[in-house]
Amino acid sequence: MNESFREKAQILDEFVLKIAAMALMFCDHLGLFLLSYLGSNNVAGLILRAAGRLAFPLFAFMLAEGMRKTRSKGRYILRLTIMWALVAAAQVILFYGFHAKEIQTSYNAFADLILGALFIYCLSLQGWKKSLAALPVLAIGASYGLQICLFNEILSISSFPFFLLPGYSLFGFALILGFYYSKNLVDAISGKYLAGGGQSLEAFQETRSYQSLMNFMAVTALFVVTLIGWGISYLPAPINFDVVTMQAVNAGTVGQTWCLLAAIFLFLYNGKRGPDGKAFRIVSYAFYPMHIAVLFLAFLLIFGY
Repeated sequence: MNESFREKAQILDEFVLKIAAMALMFCDHLGLFLLSYLGSNNVAGLILRAAGRLAFPLFAFMLAEGMRKTRSKGRYILRLTIMWALVAAAQVILFYGFHAKEIQTSYNAFADLILGALFIYCLSLQGWKKSLAALPVLAIGASYGLQICLFNEILSISSFPFFLLPGYSLFGFALILGFYYSKNLVDAISGKYLAGGGQSLEAFQETRSYQSLMNFMAVTALFVVTLIGWGISYLPAPINFDVVTMQAVNAGTVGQTWCLLAAIFLFLYNGKRGPDGKAFRIVSYAFYPMHIAVLFLAFLLIFGY
């Protein structure tokens, strides 16, 4: 049986996606420091920030994959929480101890990942425990409301630690859920299609054709959520509901809609985990707080405060 181009193009495993996401995240934060130190119109900084818009969709996608494949959702969320705490501690030290102004608007994406994972986990529980899924929804809603107040200067808290909030807010939450539950839709459609063909869904799930459908559905989720967010950014004043900044509206800002380019990585995903040794896990978990600290120290030594 001849494979289609989409099936042959499945060359990236989860290991490669993690490396790409970390590299793009580094670019994003390097761009943030360049814009802070060299001015809001620095071309290199703006390009790096645009590249960095691809990082969160990849992390959100891998979270969805992790929550589907992990043996223990509870332990998976615990690891995310530990990482959130470590990153938050590093951000607090840099912001309050070293007055690193860049940290104030450098969100801790683990907050977004944890709330999305908690919602998925709670819905997997039995009986009344499913209702606990309302808690992460309330947390996202409260955070979004607070961000609207801060962005529209309804609250005048100039030194508010934005990094303690889930920075991608409703956009990030919807993206995580879109990635995770896209499998349900693929399985439902595939099950109906295969019903009269003699092939089981379980057997079909092991094929590249199934992975192509999964990739297509993930890209669809990315486009739908991004376009909805982009549409919200056009809602008329007086209140700005676009806390994720889907458009580049001011000097030094880059529109989140650049994240659509992450579709390239999603189309090339082969559904395999790839190398996942303990050493790599430690490095990948430590990378987030360490690279922020290294960037801050490097710019501090070169430019001073």
